[in-house]
Amino acid sequence: MTTSKGLLTFKSFSDTPFARSNSVIISQLIDEIDELIHKGCSRELIYKSLTSEPYNLVVTYQSFVTLLSRARAKKRKNPLSSDGGEYQNPRPVVTTPQNSGGAELPKGVKLFKKMNSDAPKFEQNPNPSLDELLKGK
Repeated sequence: MTTSKGLLTFKSFSDTPFARSNSVIISQLIDEIDELIHKGCSRELIYKSLTSEPYNLVVTYQSFVTLLSRARAKKRKNPLSSDGGEYQNPRPVVTTPQNSGGAELPKGVKLFKKMNSDAPKFEQNPNPSLDELLKGK
């Protein structure tokens, strides 16, 4: 985890041929950074490591701390991001009533089905003639 200069190396960092924002890099490394902080590593050392080669973040220390807290908040808000958390549907699944056991359907459902069955089906001609257009069919 440390280099000869006393700086840290991050295993989860992946170098890309295109530039990425500081927040994206911090979000990618947040698990590893939190693990280092939990083990007793100072934020200052992590900051110095990220502002040096090969990471080259251009950010002040206070902005770095702010990016850390925002990355943690985003991770808490979206637990599926890297933890592989379990998806929970916030909406209950509503099933449509089926009339397959002789069960009586509510009055509104019967009326809706009757209205839809009596309604004429609209069929649009993709190539209407001029006469059809002028008739108002």
